[in-house]
Amino acid sequence: MYSRRFVALANLEDEQLVRAILEGRHEALNTLFERYAPRVFRMARGILGDDGEAEDTTQQVFFECFDALKEFDSSKGTFKKWLLSRAFHRAINRKNHLRAQRFYQWEGLDEEKLRSIRSPGILNLSEIEQSRLIQELVSSLRPQEGEVLKFKFFHGLTLQEIAAETHASVSSVTRTLYRALRQLRTYLDNSKSSKIVKRSEIEARKCR
Repeated sequence: MYSRRFVALANLEDEQLVRAILEGRHEALNTLFERYAPRVFRMARGILGDDGEAEDTTQQVFFECFDALKEFDSSKGTFKKWLLSRAFHRAINRKNHLRAQRFYQWEGLDEEKLRSIRSPGILNLSEIEQSRLIQELVSSLRPQEGEVLKFKFFHGLTLQEIAAETHASVSSVTRTLYRALRQLRTYLDNSKSSKIVKRSEIEARKCR
């Protein structure tokens, strides 16, 4: 029964799938995703120049698409054109944001510059504490980011060596590592905030 229903959805036109979603058949969105996600991803990657950011943007486009389907008007154009237009603008907005955050500044990153952007907090920790924090972070990252982070911190590989191991370009490895380091900084800052809150709670209980 389920497989026949899936095949039936796969045979529908885009506009028919949109109507199905609006009628409550949310599984029809999966069909649209499988149909257009590769194309949205290629567009996003071409604009953003980074696989991880392109993956995130593709997911975001379809989340937004689901929320905005009521705005789609087939009399003004096809669903494909509507979706790709939204994807294009989402990718451009994301690139502008990344550029403002200096994401692309580190394409020529070398080992000396890498040390300069590491979170100052982690440099003050012992090797054991650093290892624990990084292991915790790795479990929350996408596989590609976790792999690059482990190669860098646990195996001590250079950017060029990581590129060779992962069969990626140095610039791609650089952006992936920079994104992981930003998350490491956020994770560390949140960890510090949590410890401060816990300390405050303990001190407050002592004063009671």
